[in-house]
Amino acid sequence: MAAFLDMGGFAAFVWPCYALSLGGMVWLGLTSWHRARTAARQLAEMSGEEGSKADG
Repeated sequence: MAAFLDMGGFAAFVWPCYALSLGGMVWLGLTSWHRARTAARQLAEMSGEEGSKADG
């Protein structure tokens, strides 16, 4: 197990790359989720406003 974690002497380069990649993917997922939630909220507001305008 220690040999695997050492990555053939390149652990100092490999593990930070894994950490940066994971961090980037988490950031991308969170921003995508936030943008989708914001867009859904805006769409719901626009749909509600259009419905009241059409009635009046």
